[in-house]
Amino acid sequence: MTTTERYLTTADLAERTGKTAEFWARVCKGGGITAVKLGNDWHVAESVFDRFMTGGGAVVARPDRKTARQRRRTG
Repeated sequence: MTTTERYLTTADLAERTGKTAEFWARVCKGGGITAVKLGNDWHVAESVFDRFMTGGGAVVARPDRKTARQRRRTG
């Protein structure tokens, strides 16, 4: 049996949470949640979003990636 994972766009995330799509795009771009960028929009697996919202599981896409501020400080 094959199961298909449902993916949510930033607009879907905004509708579910009351935050803006732009907020969710920043979370995705910043690596705060595992996401895939297709075209101009980010897509998050529904199971990953559910874990993110309940605070369970590691959902950070790039835990070793430095922020822009950290890169500027280290040169």
